[in-house]
Amino acid sequence: MAAQSDKLPVKVSLVQRDRVDMVWAVVSPIVAMSQRRVANDVGLDEIRGDLINGGQQLWLITVGDKLTAVIITMIIQHPRRKILHLSHIAGMHMKVWLEDALDTMVEVAEKMGCSAIEANGRLGWSKHAAKLGFEEKSRVYEMELKHG
Repeated sequence: MAAQSDKLPVKVSLVQRDRVDMVWAVVSPIVAMSQRRVANDVGLDEIRGDLINGGQQLWLITVGDKLTAVIITMIIQHPRRKILHLSHIAGMHMKVWLEDALDTMVEVAEKMGCSAIEANGRLGWSKHAAKLGFEEKSRVYEMELKHG
């Protein structure tokens, strides 16, 4: 294990919506890692379109000088509170960057007047969630209906 001083810097950067197309070829394979779990509902083209239209925001996570992960966020305005929703979290070496990325998301959410941050994820994500201060509020179960 590397000494703390050997830790590569983690940078979390917002991609402006007019620059999404400039980075999409590089980030879309990373986004696809998360998008696969919701492929019945949304495709990469729809995600890209929503990023360009401003419905969601694209965040790049670099470790050192290497793009390692992405987070896609959206603001959800409920009648009683505003939430920063992390709709996609995808990448490699999550243990290295997740805490730094979440610190940035907390800062962004607070500046925007959000009351909470929420995230959906695959079951394996639960091992990180509790350590980061997320509390499980519900689980989603889905039954596909046969058309016929």
